[in-house]
Amino acid sequence: MSQYVSNVLYLFQVWTGMYEHIGETRLWDTVLGVSCIIVLLLLRKVKDIKIGSEDDDKEGSMEKRSRLKAAVSQTLWFLSTTRNIFVVLVCAALAYYFDTKNQQPFVLTGNLTWYLECPSSFPFPQCLQYEYLQIKSE
Repeated sequence: MSQYVSNVLYLFQVWTGMYEHIGETRLWDTVLGVSCIIVLLLLRKVKDIKIGSEDDDKEGSMEKRSRLKAAVSQTLWFLSTTRNIFVVLVCAALAYYFDTKNQQPFVLTGNLTWYLECPSSFPFPQCLQYEYLQIKSE
């Protein structure tokens, strides 16, 4: 029960924070976010698209049509399965394109040079501590 109450309080906190900062919303960030959601939802349904009908197999070169149908079906399934990385790559390419034109319609993550300064071995928490202390000092 306490977990339910904490989840409700967290949800309330998120909605309150969103309401307080609604004025800071940037148009193109919103357009990009909503577009990504719509594309992800559409790509989710791509795997359900039926290619041809059963009657198509009865006509003409059945083996050739069956292979084509299978290839198209597998391509649609692959696109539906890899939808997240597809959207990430398209958005990254879009951000890169705008960056080459010295335009920044989207607020990106920013500079991550602190990651390069971290040792490549396991002590990842030290990197996080370094980031926290750097952000705190700024």
